[in-house]
Amino acid sequence: MKRGTWALALALVMVAVSPVSASQTVGGVTMPDRITAFGTELTLNGMGIRQATFLRVDVYVAGLYVEEPSENAEFLISSEQVKVMRLEFVRSVSESDMAEALEEGFQSSAEDYAAIQYDVERVIGWLSSFSSGDTLTFSYLPGRGVQVAVNGETRGITGDEAFGRALIGIWLGDDPPNERLKRGLLGL
Repeated sequence: MKRGTWALALALVMVAVSPVSASQTVGGVTMPDRITAFGTELTLNGMGIRQATFLRVDVYVAGLYVEEPSENAEFLISSEQVKVMRLEFVRSVSESDMAEALEEGFQSSAEDYAAIQYDVERVIGWLSSFSSGDTLTFSYLPGRGVQVAVNGETRGITGDEAFGRALIGIWLGDDPPNERLKRGLLGL
């Protein structure tokens, strides 16, 4: 066999055994490096663990998918690109606890909470109790709003650019649920 033929054969074997889709694992939760959402290929910007109470109990692992990855929180909050925030729960959370946490997050991150309050109430109305392994996905679609899905089932779409910024700002803004989570989502 000629030298070029050997190189080609080796290259084909390497391609055949390469993983089709790489992934990342944080806190026992694995998410793919890339997803396609609404016809747009998105890259996993980062993952982090939401911890609660002074005991630092793990609640969920969050993954942020974007068109243009960045370590700059302000860019990710304000950029007009498709963004998907996927939460996978690692413990049970009641509907009321999740609603309270989201409302507090929106109040902390919104420039004008009164302007988005209706949309916050709609999202809270779409929530349910969560068990370990359940997912809650927020997809920001420029010009359309935020789509909310629970365990892959779409609950609705609401909001505008300001609502989308406030949503991502919950995790990447000045007052995130915990700093380690923010750093993870930023890929730091």
